[in-house]
Amino acid sequence: MLGSAHAWRLEPAVHELGVEALADVRADADRLVEIIRQLETETEAADNFAQTAIAAGKLREVVNRYGAAAAWYRAALDYDPDCEEALARLAVVTLKSGRIDVGLRLAEDLVARDSAMPVRSIGDGFRTTATGVLADALQLAGQPEAAIDAFRAALALQGEDTYARSSLLGLLVSSRRLDEAQALAADLPARPEFAATLAILRLSTNESDELPALLGEFASLHLPARV
Repeated sequence: MLGSAHAWRLEPAVHELGVEALADVRADADRLVEIIRQLETETEAADNFAQTAIAAGKLREVVNRYGAAAAWYRAALDYDPDCEEALARLAVVTLKSGRIDVGLRLAEDLVARDSAMPVRSIGDGFRTTATGVLADALQLAGQPEAAIDAFRAALALQGEDTYARSSLLGLLVSSRRLDEAQALAADLPARPEFAATLAILRLSTNESDELPALLGEFASLHLPARV
């Protein structure tokens, strides 16, 4: 009886969480449908095979069919080896699929062609550059010092790349380069994506006994949300 009564007391809170979760799922589904419609429009408007193949790849990428997406991006590159958008998307989707070494090589190739090339996320128009993609790849490849340099270069090219700024701050904190991190933090806008990093930075100034463990956990969790 006690267990049943306890379950009854928890039920309203559990129900509220369930309603919130369902609302989030519906919002994500609606957004996905909107993105797919945009990509279908891109497909219809394409005036050559490379553009058609890129749109087909994006349609598969947004539903996490990374292997199929990569095949379409490679088809676009076979048709037009100079198509930088296809190479950028191939680098991104390869990183998403967990093939970090291959994705890093593709990102390096992209930067060698045009380090300032704009790279947009699918659907929401978030902007980074080829250098930002390379920085993401270096971070995932476990090369923090090289990633720090690349994120700085990415911000020099695209100052509004908030993810590059957040990632750079996270790497500086986890590398214990706290003076540099504090200088960067002073210029950060008040946005939710910076909250966790700033909290860790504040802990670091208190010299908490738990800081080394926190920094190690933070470094493992602070992975790029790629475009």
